[in-house]
Amino acid sequence: MKTWITLNEPYETSIDGHGTGQMAPGFTEIGDMVYIVTHNLIKAHAKAYRAYEQDFKDDQNGTRTFFQQNQLYVFLDI
Repeated sequence: MKTWITLNEPYETSIDGHGTGQMAPGFTEIGDMVYIVTHNLIKAHAKAYRAYEQDFKDDQNGTRTFFQQNQLYVFLDI
């Protein structure tokens, strides 16, 4: 697999899902809840990124990224 998407639309998960309640799971807790969710999304992305790097990069030589509202973010190895 050449492109791994670690998160799909993290804004919707944190803000719309746990802040405004417009998306699942529908919580309306702007403030601490949004920060906690966002923090955990960042940690999850980092863990998936490192897992790919450790277990698959040498064989597949793909890229790691996340997807946000029709925008694909690709991380470069510099």
